[in-house]
Amino acid sequence: MMKKNGFVFVETIIAIIILTSSLLLLYSSFHNILQTQKTRIYFDDINYIYRTNYIKKELYDLDTLNSALASFVNDNANYLEVIGIDTPGLFPNDSDKAFFQSLLDDYEIKQLFIVKANKLSTLKKCTEACAYNNSCGMYSSSTRTTDHNNCNKLYLNFNNDTVRYLKDLFVYVVTDYILVAEYESCDSNNNCRSFYSWVSVNI
Repeated sequence: MMKKNGFVFVETIIAIIILTSSLLLLYSSFHNILQTQKTRIYFDDINYIYRTNYIKKELYDLDTLNSALASFVNDNANYLEVIGIDTPGLFPNDSDKAFFQSLLDDYEIKQLFIVKANKLSTLKKCTEACAYNNSCGMYSSSTRTTDHNNCNKLYLNFNNDTVRYLKDLFVYVVTDYILVAEYESCDSNNNCRSFYSWVSVNI
């Protein structure tokens, strides 16, 4: 009788272990699904892609995007550049500047910036430690200073959400440049959340 009771006890322990493992696996899978869904909402949601395409069209109509690219294309020392109302040379008159500001306000755009597509892989390898260390192993010897300066710029001028978005960004089209928009939505308690999308831009 003692042996039978002992055997039942062992069976119970094994059943509890299997059940616990199954619940942990289920929780882990559910958590990953939630995180993936959040990423899909915050990164490249279809509504924000539509907005960014519309902004791109308006910038072309204003000739602002062409002006930004003209100064950016030959600047080998710069991998990403913010497009703002205070960016020199982009808005020759006050009416264009006011219209652009109204677009930013109406579409809740916090910032716009251009990234060179062929330098995106370098920015993805950038880490916060490398941003403040010129001898970081990620830098190639031929472009060490330029890579470091842009890595430093990424972490100094952009928040953690933006850095994460760029690192997760998968560009599935052949393009020269990427126009990235950061949107910011705030609730009545002034709790704000950033949303991102990108569109391709070619010369």
